[in-house]
Amino acid sequence: HNNRPVTMIIDDFHNADEASIHLLAGILSHPDIGYSFILLTSALEDFDFTKEFNNVDTTVIKLNQLSNNEISSLLFNEFALSTIEPALMKKILATSRGNPGSA
Repeated sequence: HNNRPVTMIIDDFHNADEASIHLLAGILSHPDIGYSFILLTSALEDFDFTKEFNNVDTTVIKLNQLSNNEISSLLFNEFALSTIEPALMKKILATSRGNPGSA
C-alpha cells in the first residue's frame, strides 16, 4: 500500500450530516491514509471537532468574532460606501454576529 498524503478543505462543516461526519472520520482514521491535512471550518462555537474525530490527531484553532467596528469598516471599505442607514447597519450586525462571511 502507498501511504499518500491527503489534503482536504471543507467549509461550513457545521452543515454536514451525521453520515458525512462518520465517513470522514473513518477515512481519516484508516491505517492506509498517510499524513493528512484537513481544514474544517465551522461557524458554530460549540462544535466539538475532537469528539467527532477522537481517533485523529487534531488541532483546533478558534477565531474571534469581528467587532461591530471591524464589520462596519469592512462594509465601508469593500463597497466604497460613504454611509449606511442605521437600521440597516443594526440588522447586518445582528445577522452576521461577527462573521465577515455573513456581513
